[in-house]
Amino acid sequence: MKQFILASIFSLLLLACTPASTDRPSTGNTPEELFHYLIEQTVPTEISNLKGTGDTWQGHNVYLTFNAPESYRQKLTTIHNYKKIDCKAITKDITLPAGWDAYLPSWDLKTITDAICYQATGYSNEWTSLGNSTIIIFSNTDTVLFHEVGI
Repeated sequence: MKQFILASIFSLLLLACTPASTDRPSTGNTPEELFHYLIEQTVPTEISNLKGTGDTWQGHNVYLTFNAPESYRQKLTTIHNYKKIDCKAITKDITLPAGWDAYLPSWDLKTITDAICYQATGYSNEWTSLGNSTIIIFSNTDTVLFHEVGI
């Protein structure tokens, strides 16, 4: 719990230091590049409808959405030792910044009814030495929503 609280404070500080982009994200990376740096080296062939955007200046605040079969969704939750969490506890934390819905039109968290949520904190990948991410999986549509903050 202490690590989660520290990671949450870190995430808030990082977001405060990231330039606000209220109308559009700052990344020049493609969704495939974001996936590569944050999740896996290559996008698996079973992944479809990959979309993503974010701010990637002095840290990152990235959002990805894609469809994946059950086998990949299970694998995804083991990559950074994700823990299952209550979805109601995180919907405000991963809401898209204002104006970004044009970049990720399928990212809608207003009614999370059939979702399973996971969170991982304090891990490293190609872009961060201290990453925090959330995964929301909608089992009835095979949709995965991924959000990561890191420095």
